[in-house]
Amino acid sequence: MDRPYEQAESLLSPKLASFHGREEAKRRALEAEARRKAEEEAERKRQELLKKAEEERQAALAKAKAEQEARFLEEAAKRELEGDKGTAELILNAASELPPPEVAPVPIPVVPVEPVAVAPTVPKVEGLSFTTTWKWEVTHLAQVPRVST
Repeated sequence: MDRPYEQAESLLSPKLASFHGREEAKRRALEAEARRKAEEEAERKRQELLKKAEEERQAALAKAKAEQEARFLEEAAKRELEGDKGTAELILNAASELPPPEVAPVPIPVVPVEPVAVAPTVPKVEGLSFTTTWKWEVTHLAQVPRVST
């Protein structure tokens, strides 16, 4: 009495497993593509933030340099008014040869990537299950943990 059922099951089970495998592969491919796009978007945002931070650093550097030059010009003008033209000239020459003032480095922005999950398209069928066979190959025997008995 069970023979027709068993025959049908033996015919359908491999086909169902194959269908399920193909659908799962499609789902993983969609998930990988969505993850790749999310990572690209996060990298694009990170590059924008990095560019903006660098522009802000350059503006701060220009402002600090202008303030430094203004201080030297002010000091040179003060010395010239006091009649010390030689020192004023030295101050002006030194102002052009000074290294740029210290400005905080640009922090490297971190943009989190949202986890991506694509829901399976194959509905769960009651009473139907699949097994996963894991295969591996030992490449470094020394890294295999030893179990004492």
